[in-house]
Amino acid sequence: MELMKRPGTVLWLFDVDGPLSDPTAKRIIEPVLLEELVARLAQGEPIVLNTGRALPWVIENILTPLRYVALRSGHDPDELLKNRFCIIGEKGGSRASYTADGVLQLRCDPTLRLPLVVRLWVARLVEKEFSDTLIYDVSKDGMITVEKADAVPLDAFPAIQQRFIDALTSFLTARSLEGTIRIDCTSIAVDLQHPLAGKALGASRALQWAARHGHAIAEAHCFGDSLSDIEMADECHRRGIRTAFHFVGDRKLADPSVLRNRPYPVTESTLPFGHGTMDILAKDRASRGIALPAPLAPGTAGGSTLA
Repeated sequence: MELMKRPGTVLWLFDVDGPLSDPTAKRIIEPVLLEELVARLAQGEPIVLNTGRALPWVIENILTPLRYVALRSGHDPDELLKNRFCIIGEKGGSRASYTADGVLQLRCDPTLRLPLVVRLWVARLVEKEFSDTLIYDVSKDGMITVEKADAVPLDAFPAIQQRFIDALTSFLTARSLEGTIRIDCTSIAVDLQHPLAGKALGASRALQWAARHGHAIAEAHCFGDSLSDIEMADECHRRGIRTAFHFVGDRKLADPSVLRNRPYPVTESTLPFGHGTMDILAKDRASRGIALPAPLAPGTAGGSTLA
């Protein structure tokens, strides 16, 4: 049966690291932020996490607690998330979404995998020269990510990041591989990815997913903490969707030449990371008269008292 189109749907696109967390606090997500997401899902508004993270990490750290908050608020998580929630991982290289039966299905795109020789070299470089400051993320299927070690202060990371990039660039140039790999720096990591991968590809695949599930997207709100995240908003705008980009990262990274003079509104939160996201979502919710889900009282479910 063909899905009924829902005109005027709002799409919420979130990067994970930063917008839904706090990198300075080991990415602990605030329960009220999950309640904000549940409130929008309950309105029938689709949510897509467009991230460089691997699917298992996002499922464990975001989706699992989101399902708990939904259940605690009186929703059937399978019904709430079906057709409304999707994870685009590894910059468009993987996807997790629910089938019509409410089963979470994971898929990866093998065409976006990076060469094995690069994977091996990066792993050895981290082990030999950056073992105290960087972590090689072995969970990725297609791209390569080296991440800031927890003990490294956030403000000390840019210098370490640049040393790693210099070594990587020399390796790629010596082997004529520089045109086959794209380097993307975030506030806590360095991503190596296929030239076609990126937040724009993730947004494109998010919009394809939304269309397949009957959402006629009229408005998109994109949240990011790195300048490359603005590719999400660029892609949505390119497709004729009314778009806004919300930058919730370190204000030192808010490059005016990138964030300003865009063909759509850009907001720069004064609060960092997940706190900035919560502030923006709370103001939007208040302006539209949407209520946060109230946790069920003990002994109740769906308004009925349990025997």
